[in-house]
Amino acid sequence: MSDPLYLNEETLQRFINPREIGDIVTFVCSDRAAVINGSSLRAEGGLIGSAF
Repeated sequence: MSDPLYLNEETLQRFINPREIGDIVTFVCSDRAAVINGSSLRAEGGLIGSAF
């Protein structure tokens, strides 16, 4: 989606790219994320927060 109105609402002012999603998945699957449990991680660039 390249609608300028949509991008104006997003905190990052750009779309999240697949590499960034992969980085999150890699971290969550690593030993460094061993203390994270029962959490939901949203990779939405701040869009949900800007809706309220």
